[in-house]
Amino acid sequence: MKALLFIFITTIISSHCSAQEKLDGKAIAQKAYNVEDGSSLQATMEMTIAEKEEITKTRTLLIKRRDSDSGDQVRIEVCEPQLLKGTAFLVWNQRNESNSLWLYLPSQKQARRLSSSSQYQSFIGSDFSYDDLTKINLNDHSFKRLSDQNGDYVIDVFPNDPHSKAPTKRRVWIDHNNFMIKKIELYKKDELIKVFETLKLETIDNILTITHSQMRDLKENRQTNLTLKNISYNKEIKGSSFRATALTKGGCP
Repeated sequence: MKALLFIFITTIISSHCSAQEKLDGKAIAQKAYNVEDGSSLQATMEMTIAEKEEITKTRTLLIKRRDSDSGDQVRIEVCEPQLLKGTAFLVWNQRNESNSLWLYLPSQKQARRLSSSSQYQSFIGSDFSYDDLTKINLNDHSFKRLSDQNGDYVIDVFPNDPHSKAPTKRRVWIDHNNFMIKKIELYKKDELIKVFETLKLETIDNILTITHSQMRDLKENRQTNLTLKNISYNKEIKGSSFRATALTKGGCP
């Protein structure tokens, strides 16, 4: 019986390892893209921006996300400080075409669509760009699997468009077991410019959730930390909230 059990366990492990070995870079990226994240999300996001390890700026934001027929839609609104209150960012992450992004500034009275070049600018003075807060379109990128490291898949991600303003390479560490992203290095040509890291992972409503993450800007010697609180999954959120024209209507308390 012990011998049969040993053979059974060995077969499972061998099959699992074989399946892992067969995954190419795009297949790994696809699995990471498809990680369960619920049909909707609402949460408070606390942002701290630190320079030389001292907190210099804080922001409180309201984030909402819902699934759509073509992907998902995300709305991020600044609640504090008062100077930035009402500033809102909307992205439609689309599986089969380029993402669409809009920015609303209260002083301008209407939302404007972000051009491809402005998507890589800083989001409200943080070390995250607008693009960093979106999902990449898998069809617009090429993937290369590297050697695994410490139980993680490692892949390089390249934009297909040679004229893109995007990082020329993203090196991504993805957990073997749950396909959650653990770390991303962003490069311009051969220079490492920013590093994203997952600092805390929690299970909320049976969904693995990155509740604390960090982006470090190596050139500016700064870092931005994001912490999610008051997280609620799979609750109904009106689709009308995710129209560009709705960004003028604040949702902060």
